[in-house]
Amino acid sequence: MLDARTLAIALVVTTLLSALMLQLASYGRMHLPGGRHWVVGLLLLAVTWGLMALRGVVPDVLSVLLANLLIFTAAVLLYAAMAEVVGLPPYPANLRWTAIAGAGSLSLAFFCGAIPMLMIFIVSLALTLLLVMSVRMLLRGATRMDAPARYAMGLWLGLCALILLVRTIGALVHPPASMQMTGPLHTLSMLAAQVIVLGCSLGFALMARETMVMELAQRATHDALTGAFNRYAFDPVGQAALTRLAREPGELSVLMLDIDHFKQINDEVGHLAGDEVLCEVARRIESLLRGGDMLARYGGEEFCILLPATGPSEALQVAERLRLAIAEEHFMLKGRSIKVTASIGVATVAEAMELKQLIGLADSALYGAKQAGRNRSCGPDRC
Repeated sequence: MLDARTLAIALVVTTLLSALMLQLASYGRMHLPGGRHWVVGLLLLAVTWGLMALRGVVPDVLSVLLANLLIFTAAVLLYAAMAEVVGLPPYPANLRWTAIAGAGSLSLAFFCGAIPMLMIFIVSLALTLLLVMSVRMLLRGATRMDAPARYAMGLWLGLCALILLVRTIGALVHPPASMQMTGPLHTLSMLAAQVIVLGCSLGFALMARETMVMELAQRATHDALTGAFNRYAFDPVGQAALTRLAREPGELSVLMLDIDHFKQINDEVGHLAGDEVLCEVARRIESLLRGGDMLARYGGEEFCILLPATGPSEALQVAERLRLAIAEEHFMLKGRSIKVTASIGVATVAEAMELKQLIGLADSALYGAKQAGRNRSCGPDRC
């Protein structure tokens, strides 16, 4: 009872409204990851549905060939938008070749005067493959707990791929007499497209929001330069570890590490090179820490390392490994080989206390290391 041409016009309105909503969501200072790709893709789809609604009014080269070529282009843009959200390359080679193969096959079939069934089969199959690639990209590494919106979007696109696969089979079982907007196959296609556009736009908005929230959480708890944790994240974890000592016997150590003569490095090779030193020091420290250890940038050139279940002698051994990892291999900065060293203070406790007290003990040991000549590790009673 539904008219496919009317549904196509309704689909134009739905798609334009979806594009408008997403564009408004990206307005101002808020940057929606992948938003530009997605909005342009929706606009191309709106043009596509409009051309389909005009079949029989405008030449077939516009309402059939151009309309379906725009679908391939829009599918590539929508994939690129989702790839941008999850931090992957937007235009992988397999995506480009699948779209080119589909567009090329469709163009060849159109100009050779192929039967409508073959053309619908080509379009449906190519779009199904593009959807399967999108599902694979979204579900790879995503879980329902860690990335629920991304996970749900992957499942939704999987359902969309199944719908298109049914359409592909339907074109073979019940071939349409023409490409005009008549018959149950075209009506069901427009209904399916309506659901797919609405569901995908909502899913994309939720997925982009999820990514933005994760990025904000990363910025709130990590140092923007080195990628190590910051004090905001370190202090609660350190205090919780100390509080556990009141009910679980054990030992906990903290290292305070300070890069020696860092101001001199900045003065000699510049602040950008100094930033490289900080990043490389953080990388070398991270490479030697255990899974339960925690590194934080605690000040300008000062790092703090939390070592759970670690006694004083083992903590000093860890400190020495870190010190040697920094000092043994020179840093290459602006074509110059520069030796960088660090002084480390070690403090260990076996009972609950305030974190600032433990940090103070490690700071005192660090001061002792500097007074003893730098480039060394010191505990409270030995250097």
